[in-house]
Amino acid sequence: MRESVGLLEVVRVHNEVFLEVLATVRDRDEAQSVARAASVLLIDLIASFEMSQRGFMDVQLGRDQASDQS
Repeated sequence: MRESVGLLEVVRVHNEVFLEVLATVRDRDEAQSVARAASVLLIDLIASFEMSQRGFMDVQLGRDQASDQS
């Protein structure tokens, strides 16, 4: 069975990679650009995770309601 990846692990890996990339920048403008891109990426990752989580919770709620009605 595959292991799932939690949101905290996603954020941890994102931050680790961000710091590695940030260490390679040449100047302040490039650092700001990298930080903006990292921020957008993290927001997109969290949004995808949340949409999946909500979908899962909706399915679970539907199953619970169906079993309550039977």
